[in-house]
Amino acid sequence: MKYILDTNVMLLLAVGTADELWLERHKNIRSLKFNAEHYNKLVGIIGHIGNLSSTANILTEVSNLLDQTDSIKKLELRKVLAKIISAISEIHLPGKMIIDDPIFLRLGLTDALVLKLEKGQYHILSVDGSLCYACASMGLPYTNLTPVFFR
Repeated sequence: MKYILDTNVMLLLAVGTADELWLERHKNIRSLKFNAEHYNKLVGIIGHIGNLSSTANILTEVSNLLDQTDSIKKLELRKVLAKIISAISEIHLPGKMIIDDPIFLRLGLTDALVLKLEKGQYHILSVDGSLCYACASMGLPYTNLTPVFFR
């Protein structure tokens, strides 16, 4: 079973992989209160990068969030994201498949599509309580990393 990282967790992976010191300086990482300890716990959970899959929507969101830093770091972060993308399996799901589902209105496009991934193939790692609750109610394998990171 492959892991799917929600946007914030994938952002943690990308910034921490680039440079653990940047975890303290990246605007979005700071606002999430992530640090090097969280990054190391995440790496310990997923093992190697080949254990990951992601959706195009998650990767797009991460790319946009990575850009919220200075231009020198932005270039390095994009290079790291490119390496991550080349090492994982990428899943493409059309947005049209979810727009009539009430879950789209509750969670938004990216998270709603995660819930439509093939059952039993993916384990979702998230710090998003709403996504975790939806996974639990649908019987999808998931780990809420909030208590893992912040206990």
